[in-house]
Amino acid sequence: MEPLAQSGVDAETWHLATAPTRTCPSAWTAWITADGLLTDHIGRAAGGPVTVRVVDEARVTLTSAEQAYMQADDRTAHRRRVVLSAADERWVYAETLIPLATVAAHPWLVHLGNQSLGATLARHPGLRRGPFEYTALQPTGSALGRRAGAALEIPEGVLWARRSWFALGAYRLCVLEVFHPRAGAEASSPSPQGG
Repeated sequence: MEPLAQSGVDAETWHLATAPTRTCPSAWTAWITADGLLTDHIGRAAGGPVTVRVVDEARVTLTSAEQAYMQADDRTAHRRRVVLSAADERWVYAETLIPLATVAAHPWLVHLGNQSLGATLARHPGLRRGPFEYTALQPTGSALGRRAGAALEIPEGVLWARRSWFALGAYRLCVLEVFHPRAGAEASSPSPQGG
């Protein structure tokens, strides 16, 4: 049996996005704090529909920090990696970490294919979302930064990312979204209120 990959997500320093500090450029604040469906925000900014392409899905070993973030007893999770594109351009690289207890309670989470996770979760009654956190990644830095840089085809520079947890009853999962630099340069960025 092949060993599980390390998720490699918590190597970065995450900051609460309730009041982004001077470390977060203002061009990114709206994207990092945008409520609502990210696919809707990308579609408005790009002027067209958004497609979801699964990069891969695998079992990974969670770090203790990831376990604590999701309040998970499991050391193993299902990881889904996708790229969100619009107008033939890549906009967001996203990873979802789903502890195995969450998978057992909600097996449909590992059968989404190229469906939007956000749109699917939004239809779930009683869904709760934790606060956004953000970080800056280097495409040559942490495992997450390298995966995002490769998926977005960005070999250098800074990539801004956000994460939040979702709760379906007592079961949590984590969604991380890494933005292509074009999002921060886009004049029609989402408003912080999700508009």
